[in-house]
Amino acid sequence: MTKTKKIIISVICIILAAVIASFGIFCFIKKENPIEAAKDIFTPNSEKIVGIWESEEHPGLTAYVFDDDGTYEYYISTAGFTGQYTLNGNNLKLTKTGSSLEVEYKVSISETTLTLITEADALGNEKEVTKFKKVDQLNQTSITDMIGQLKDSVTEE
Repeated sequence: MTKTKKIIISVICIILAAVIASFGIFCFIKKENPIEAAKDIFTPNSEKIVGIWESEEHPGLTAYVFDDDGTYEYYISTAGFTGQYTLNGNNLKLTKTGSSLEVEYKVSISETTLTLITEADALGNEKEVTKFKKVDQLNQTSITDMIGQLKDSVTEE
């Protein structure tokens, strides 16, 4: 083997080692399983979005269910709305059934978190970031139950 080939192979090995070490450090800092993190990198958003997503900030209040056939259900409390979705890269468009109402988001999807981002609009509404966690089942709470929980928490204080 020539000296040039040895140098090229050595440089490639050093770069590979640096990439693997960086990935390991990333997983350690994020407290992620390296296998899940690698799977997350190579799984397209169109597969990752399928499932049940519950609001991190308001569990039981809002949730999405995305099916692999391009349909979705959106829940506010126990009231459900349906529609179609399209996902192109990091752009998600939701169209409500029986309506011309469309909402567009920038999305970030990991194995366990769906982040929906709206851009600032012409009406002066600011950019909004909403996070959802992936769950196995819907855990929606009725408005009546939420009011009861709120009353109980106020009474305790």
